[in-house]
Amino acid sequence: MFVHRARFIMVRTKQGIFEMKERLYELERDLPGDQFVRLSKSVIANLDELSRFEASFNVTLCVYFRSGEKEYVSRHYVQGIKKAFQWKRKGL
Repeated sequence: MFVHRARFIMVRTKQGIFEMKERLYELERDLPGDQFVRLSKSVIANLDELSRFEASFNVTLCVYFRSGEKEYVSRHYVQGIKKAFQWKRKGL
């Protein structure tokens, strides 16, 4: 999971948490589009690490990671995450 915080990006992996100086849009551009998806203006997630979705208030989704953490998908990104998850499940 990639989280944007002020002047750096926090990257959370199974190996730990790392700081990167790249901008979130630069990472998003370089990451495989069939593997990663934008959840909000400040979060990009690996589709393989998502465990489930839950409907939330105001037509948003709550995304749960295999690690037990959760993030909310901004309304603007709901359709994209649904489509990306369907593609991933179909193996496209």
